[in-house]
Amino acid sequence: MSGEFNPDQLNTFSAFRDFHAKIFIEKYKHWLKWNPKGKDTILDIGCSTGAQSHKLIYPIIPKDFSKFVYSDKCQLMLNEAKMHFGDDSKVSYEILDISSDLDDAIKAKMGSFDHIFSLYSLTWIADQRKCFERIYELLSPGGDCFLIFVAGSLYMEIVTELIGKARWKKFIVNPDEVYPFPHRKDPNPVKTVTEMMKSIGFVNINVKLEKSLFVFSTVDEFLGYLKGLPNPLQKMSQKEQEDYLKQAADLAIARNLIGEMSERKYNDTVSEIFVIYGRRD
Repeated sequence: MSGEFNPDQLNTFSAFRDFHAKIFIEKYKHWLKWNPKGKDTILDIGCSTGAQSHKLIYPIIPKDFSKFVYSDKCQLMLNEAKMHFGDDSKVSYEILDISSDLDDAIKAKMGSFDHIFSLYSLTWIADQRKCFERIYELLSPGGDCFLIFVAGSLYMEIVTELIGKARWKKFIVNPDEVYPFPHRKDPNPVKTVTEMMKSIGFVNINVKLEKSLFVFSTVDEFLGYLKGLPNPLQKMSQKEQEDYLKQAADLAIARNLIGEMSERKYNDTVSEIFVIYGRRD
């Protein structure tokens, strides 16, 4: 299916996500306000396979936390996430589509949280306001959120250029739904997000837009990453798949996205990554 992520590919080709998340969590984790009495409750939104959260979020939370909920709208992803924690009684897994309305049953089941994390999933949600409103609803009074996701990237441009080609258009009839990329064309995304969060009620807001020079070391790494994202490959013949991936690789090479980061100039930005913090009063 064109709108689904591939968990095996995501786990194997995670360099793009791991590289940024590790740096930015370490750089900004001081924003988080842990409960001095312990018993923090934590929600991970759009946890995907859980691998990133297990590697990068779980180690920084106090060990006396009371509840850690992994959530995703896809049961397949939650099944993958369960493999990281086994039978830990303080860790649970819930189906949650943060872009949808939260009914009373979901609110009663989930409860509220002292801390909400999300790594990269918000890139894929078109209605950002509704998403941030749901995050606010799920926070306890005084609770905070820490969010990392892509605002814009040359990798996004490759995807949108590919699916815009006449040969491939027929495979994705709803490209804006499959690839929403809500801040891709925003001339001032920091202002947009900051003002939106203020209007919702968040306080202590910090919105950073970090520039990245990250490129993939090899064509195989890039294509592995691409195949982990929603794509039309399963709808194609073998020959079409080969041609589609070759075109993707050619576009990446033409934009100098395969090679060494050290070869890029400091102002030669590849991606812009949001790092966002906000607290509920």
